[in-house]
Amino acid sequence: MKTPVKILVGILVAAALVHAQEETSLLEELREEEAASSALPAELERLTGAVRTKVELIRQLERENRYDQLEAMARRDFISAMDKYSRAENFWDKAVRAEKRAENEQARAFRDEARLKYTEGIKELEFIDDYYPRFSRRGDVYFIWGDSLYKLEDYSGAIRLLEKLRKEYPAYTKMGDALLQLGECHFARQDYTDAANFYQQVVDSYSHLRSAFKTSMK
Repeated sequence: MKTPVKILVGILVAAALVHAQEETSLLEELREEEAASSALPAELERLTGAVRTKVELIRQLERENRYDQLEAMARRDFISAMDKYSRAENFWDKAVRAEKRAENEQARAFRDEARLKYTEGIKELEFIDDYYPRFSRRGDVYFIWGDSLYKLEDYSGAIRLLEKLRKEYPAYTKMGDALLQLGECHFARQDYTDAANFYQQVVDSYSHLRSAFKTSMK
């Protein structure tokens, strides 16, 4: 039987590849949406000049039921958060590679940079959650936020957000990845029974992840 450490290593390596691919495609989708809504940014710039703060602008747009503009603002903020998350993931991957080469000091420096970017991104995700309740990408917000908290070793916080994702967005397109992340969080807390339950759900129900994790499940 594999040791818990070997299982976790297998899970983390495969998960890193999945997250990297999804993160790139999500950013591309967001930027394509931004490019397609060329009329909205100009309108937002005009409206911004009439108020003192972003929150005041949001409240004004809400009063006027101008949800296209609110969606555009939320998308802009989410692109900014995703950029920070992407840079954090890049530093994190560099840290993993440095550790494999036994370059421990360099690895620590990369992880410090990654944690800083994760923290910066979380602040923006919190703002989105607080002020854009109708944002069409809220499922992605919770998923990226949960993964960032996992990397910062706030496993309880990550579990809270991912469970919220399961409850509020049961049809979320990356639910398999969310269940996998829940398994990783419980594994890190040494809640092995709960972790195994989530891993088994991934193996049973999500074919695109099954081959990567069947070996680890053994």
